[in-house]
Amino acid sequence: MTLAALLCGEGAAKHVQLIIEYSPAPTFRSGTPEEVGAERTTEERKNRMWMDGQARKASDRAATRLGLKASTSSQQ
Repeated sequence: MTLAALLCGEGAAKHVQLIIEYSPAPTFRSGTPEEVGAERTTEERKNRMWMDGQARKASDRAATRLGLKASTSSQQ
């Protein structure tokens, strides 16, 4: 997190920390939804909708290639 902060700024490092929910010995107190609060968690989830959609599409394509049933709903 320290390197991310040096390279991209503290805000970017906190963003990454929350996404990966890194909180064993955090540089910033941003590793869990409880630490950042409901407002920031909601904002982060809105900001990652595209990324989540892309992951869902990739998962569905892999399932199709493997002959498995692709997902039918977006569960979180």
